[in-house]
Amino acid sequence: MPVRDKGLVGHSGKTAAAVRPVPLAEFLVTMLRMRLSPEATPSEPVFANTKLGWRDPGEACKWIRQARDAAGYPWLTSPVFRKTAATVLDEQRFSAREIADGLRHSRPSLAQDVYKHRGAANPAAGSRAERGAPASDRVEII
Repeated sequence: MPVRDKGLVGHSGKTAAAVRPVPLAEFLVTMLRMRLSPEATPSEPVFANTKLGWRDPGEACKWIRQARDAAGYPWLTSPVFRKTAATVLDEQRFSAREIADGLRHSRPSLAQDVYKHRGAANPAAGSRAERGAPASDRVEII
């Protein structure tokens, strides 16, 4: 993060929960390893600036916006990427807790309320409810 009179300064996040490993797809791990030199340390940037230092996040975001707009996708923002990731995990039947962990939310209810969508009605729910109700209480809808 840029700090006046100091330049770019790294920090470890807003809370202690921000410091944790983030699982990546194997193809990303392979691509990132290909960019690093064998002598690289964890504190070195993977995508260094021209002086081999850290890139200004604001500048990187500006370049991403310019590329996105030039490609004709002005609607493609980081919240859209987060929602897409959450939707993919939801469709793969991950729990709200697992999705919240992946999105780095402290509460699963946030992932549940904001990112998980209400899909089609579960047909198994009706049959389970029927199995649990006494025969005298069952009503046939015509």
